[in-house]
Amino acid sequence: MLKIKYHIIVIALLLSGAMSFSQERFNSALDIPQIDIGYYIKETLTGFEVAGIKPGSNDFNSFLYKLDIQGNFISIDTIHSYGEINGGPYKFKSGYAVSGQKDSISGIGYKKPFFSIINEVLDTTWTYHALDFIYEGYFVNPIYLGGNELVVGGTYYVNPSQQDMFLSKFDTLGNLIWENKHVIGSFGTRTTSIDKVSDGGFILSGATTSFGNGIGTTIDIYIRKVDSLGDFQWHKYWGSALNEQGKCIVAQDSIIIVYGGTRENGSDYDNFVTVLDINGNVLWDTIFSLNSSLDEEVNAVVRTQDGSIVCAISYVDDVSGVPHGALVKFLPSGQLAWKRTYSIRIYDQYFRDLIQTSDGGYAMTGFVFPDGSGNTQDVWVVKVDSMGCDVPLCYLGERELGLELPILKCYPNPTSSISTIELLENSREIQLYNSAGILQKKIEIENNQKELKLDLSLFPHDIYILRLLDKNGVTIGQGKVVKQ
Repeated sequence: MLKIKYHIIVIALLLSGAMSFSQERFNSALDIPQIDIGYYIKETLTGFEVAGIKPGSNDFNSFLYKLDIQGNFISIDTIHSYGEINGGPYKFKSGYAVSGQKDSISGIGYKKPFFSIINEVLDTTWTYHALDFIYEGYFVNPIYLGGNELVVGGTYYVNPSQQDMFLSKFDTLGNLIWENKHVIGSFGTRTTSIDKVSDGGFILSGATTSFGNGIGTTIDIYIRKVDSLGDFQWHKYWGSALNEQGKCIVAQDSIIIVYGGTRENGSDYDNFVTVLDINGNVLWDTIFSLNSSLDEEVNAVVRTQDGSIVCAISYVDDVSGVPHGALVKFLPSGQLAWKRTYSIRIYDQYFRDLIQTSDGGYAMTGFVFPDGSGNTQDVWVVKVDSMGCDVPLCYLGERELGLELPILKCYPNPTSSISTIELLENSREIQLYNSAGILQKKIEIENNQKELKLDLSLFPHDIYILRLLDKNGVTIGQGKVVKQ
């Protein structure tokens, strides 16, 4: 296992006083001799679980990795092994679901929607195969509704050349309660994900050629709001004259977050995030890029307790031309807070899922290509702190920056106004960052200046990080001041 791990103590100032907590960091490729793709990551009491697939020639096997809290491999189990199912695992309650399509028994050869529910000890509790569908179809992610009910969405073929969305509701014993098939336009619309909304309805997201730019030819992003019975309420679609792709999630307060890749600004995909209210009104949106002209796409998002949005991204690096992983955070207003990039091998690396962890950090999974040293395509797992750092203080600009640098003496600390900073030889500039990693102030230092009076009286209560630079812009010291 190739692994980079760091550990740092972060001080959090609470109203009742100071409290410290630790945030684990690791960057691991799970070097198991098989071709694997990490699809979903889940935090457990003892560490993490990663559900994924192992592609075969005509099918997929679903597996589950178990890791400890530091990312060390514990075990691998099979969630579902099959030869005729095309699908993958999804997180569901305390266990998982395998969802996709399975060969029908009609002899015609159409694959019909299929899914199974797997409990926490990886036993299959029940399965459902929609054999009454006339043509091909498939299920996507199931959503648990509480009590003994769940819904699962998918795509079905109205005729051999037109696909559209559908939604099915079940009890937890596997009995179908209702099924609602939609015919959307004259060409095609497919489902990539579903989620529930606080009014009892649901959002189906995916892509369409029935609306938008280039009807019948180019693919636009599409979301569809339905009520508690799966009946249509409203829809939205958008994109460019080229193909787009996207998904959506619904936050607890029914904020709808649509994300993915758009080619609105050119022939290559750029990242996009659009935030809507429950009625489909745009609250804010952004198109952004981490490189100059190569493909990139938001693959997963989470919304934090304060309303910020964090995105896991796969992008192609300008210098190497190789796909890497990235994490980008937006404040509730849509303002960019920070962006981080990650790599572990010299060839392709992709993120597929993202969660916020109980320590305030984030964990991502995906996969990495072999690098020619005898390994295979492997599951990739990255755990970062609340600032997106997989190394200490990465937001200060240099990945090698850590606790080995001289710590600046600051007093009084905490302070309500002025703190004196003892400077080092060759000091030329000091930079002040808030706890979100956002630069607040730059202060030039005169030659031979021994100390600096830092006035925080007009700054909000926070923990501030100091970065000390020499005349060449090299970081030579660091410190921390608490404004109380």
